[in-house]
Amino acid sequence: MADHNTKEGRFRRDIGGAVVGTAFAAFFLGPLMRFANPVLLGVGGVLIGISLFIIYQAYVVPNAHKTLHIFVAMIAFYGLLALTLAFVSAIKTSVEVDDTCTALQRQMMGAEKPAMPLRKPGQAEPKDAFQALGCRPHTKGAL
Repeated sequence: MADHNTKEGRFRRDIGGAVVGTAFAAFFLGPLMRFANPVLLGVGGVLIGISLFIIYQAYVVPNAHKTLHIFVAMIAFYGLLALTLAFVSAIKTSVEVDDTCTALQRQMMGAEKPAMPLRKPGQAEPKDAFQALGCRPHTKGAL
C-alpha cells in the first residue's frame, strides 16, 4: 500500500498546506514580532503545538474518542485566540510608534513646532529617541 493511502500519509498531505500557510504568515508578520506580547505568543504557540500533536494522535491512532476532538478544538481555539490578540496588540503598538516617529522626525527637521513640547524634562533628545525607537525616515509627503 502506498504511503499516501495510509492514515499517516493522508495526515501529512492534509497538514502540508497549513505548514506552507504558516511559513508565509511568519514571513509577512515578521516585522510585527518586535511589538508583539511575548507571553501571548508563547502561550499561543504552545497551545497550537499541543493541539497539532493531539490531532495527529486522533487522526492516525484508531478508536479516538469524541471527547478528544472537543478537547483539541478548545485547545486550538484558545491558541489561535492568544496569537490573534498578540498580533492585534502588535499592530496597535506599531501604529503608535509610527505616529511618535513621525512627530519626532517633524520636530527634528523643524517642519513644524509642536503645540506642546514632545520632550519632557529628563527625556532624551528627539534624535536619540528616534534611533532608540527604531524609527525609519518618512518621505516628504508624510511631513
